[in-house]
Amino acid sequence: PAEGKLYGRVKIGDKVEKGQTIAVICTENGEEVKVEATLTGLVRGLIRDAYPVTVGFKIADIEISILFPLPDGAAW
Repeated sequence: PAEGKLYGRVKIGDKVEKGQTIAVICTENGEEVKVEATLTGLVRGLIRDAYPVTVGFKIADIEISILFPLPDGAAW
């Protein structure tokens, strides 16, 4: 959602909920932009803190687990 340096708010292996803040991006002007999980699941990957990111940059992998309900419209 922004360009700047990314700082994680979760760790690999954490369960996250859709809409939960998983990271923030600190922009050049000092603004903190929240990055929210797009689905519920387990964090399987997250780029390191202070890594420079751009709009659209992939920063995390979240795995949907059979332990959690599927998002609306999803099927196994």
